[in-house]
Amino acid sequence: MKPSLLLAASLASVTLAIVPEGIISGEKAAVPGSQSLPNLFTVSSASEIDGWDVGGTLKLEAGRLAFGTGQGALWSKQPLANSRDEWVIEAVFRNSEVKETADHSFVDTNGLSFWLLQADTTPKLYYDVSNFGGPAKFDGFQLLVNNKEKPGLKIFAGDGTREIPNQLDKTIGTCTFNYLDSMVPFTLRISYSAKKKWFKVQIDNNLCFKTDAISFKNLKEDLTFGTTGSIDGKSDEYWEILKMSVYNELTEDAIDDHGIIADGTAKVVTVTQQEQQATFHPSHNRESLMERTRKWREQNGQEPEEQRAAGSLDASTIDLSEVHQRLDKLENLILSLANRDSAAPDSTVLNQIVDAQIRQNRVLETLQNNYARLEEQIQNQNNDIARSILKEFSNQRKEIGNLGSYVQSLAKSGTPDLSSTIAPETVESFQRYSKWILITIIAVIVVLSVIVHRLRKDVKHSKLL
Repeated sequence: MKPSLLLAASLASVTLAIVPEGIISGEKAAVPGSQSLPNLFTVSSASEIDGWDVGGTLKLEAGRLAFGTGQGALWSKQPLANSRDEWVIEAVFRNSEVKETADHSFVDTNGLSFWLLQADTTPKLYYDVSNFGGPAKFDGFQLLVNNKEKPGLKIFAGDGTREIPNQLDKTIGTCTFNYLDSMVPFTLRISYSAKKKWFKVQIDNNLCFKTDAISFKNLKEDLTFGTTGSIDGKSDEYWEILKMSVYNELTEDAIDDHGIIADGTAKVVTVTQQEQQATFHPSHNRESLMERTRKWREQNGQEPEEQRAAGSLDASTIDLSEVHQRLDKLENLILSLANRDSAAPDSTVLNQIVDAQIRQNRVLETLQNNYARLEEQIQNQNNDIARSILKEFSNQRKEIGNLGSYVQSLAKSGTPDLSSTIAPETVESFQRYSKWILITIIAVIVVLSVIVHRLRKDVKHSKLL
């Protein structure tokens, strides 16, 4: 094998590892549209961000939009293009805390909301900031990242006529993820396709919510979209928006669900009969959106309150407070039965029941504490693994870059002619051994290239940055 062919093969292997997979395969990647946020590192102040209204406590700091104490807002000046057909919105955000204190308790004031609204039927849009920086009454959808009842995302649907409380039983979908005390950014992706008949929400490429019961075909106007945030004055918590990309078509990541949020609350609603499909049709004389979402809850296993009260006890969803309540009811029932009897109640039996209840409470509290510690350890391990992967990936890329530069410089300089100064036998022996040395080097380069390529693909799918 000639040295020139070996050099070409090594350069090709390095190129396969460095050039993105989509370019090699000929796939055309979706490009963010004009409604996306610009690169925030290229903007000197929030007032210079074209196409967006930045208000309240939202400020531009070091390439990121940070929410300060109070309410802040980021609204697109133009409605969402292609609202009725197909679109994708990707928002990269981060929740950071200066201190791990009681900030988790500000569940009624601290939160980040993403909005898809009908402007003409949303009263006091841009003026009402009582709902985590946004309107309390809205016609459309609110996607709220908040810590009330459980940390994660809650999706609310409004019809513009009533306020919706921040409660899990009022949502059309939820998913849990631990955004608290984490310096790692999260990517929220909202996508819609009339052709594929879906409205989908993803967190870091993992499916959170998906339904074919929402349609935007009959919208009278395109959707208004934006994000708002709220932080209590006594809290050290703050929110950051790092990136906002808007696409007029489905992206590869929007189509591909790499996983499902594994907390038992990810909801996938499927409507099999055409007449059951709900249509989001904004009008003062239309069917209430809250009435339509009631049907989605029934299809999704969310029964009315009176049916849930009469239903059986589900061990997978019950919490400790319910266990305590039922034990108390059992004790009261036994006492009432004993009081009805003419004979004196058996104090021995009652004492045994009370002792059993105390032991049960201790066991439940121990389990709860162990679970909390386990969850914290898992989160710390995940953060350490992510940092180590990124560090290893950076080192591998630097090493391959240095090797490529060396190979290019070697190709430009060429190999000097030593035949005039060295004996023919020595030259022949050197060429024979150098061929095998070059083959070994190429094999090592190919192995490193495959490893780097796999790392790039894993980091892309994990969306840690």
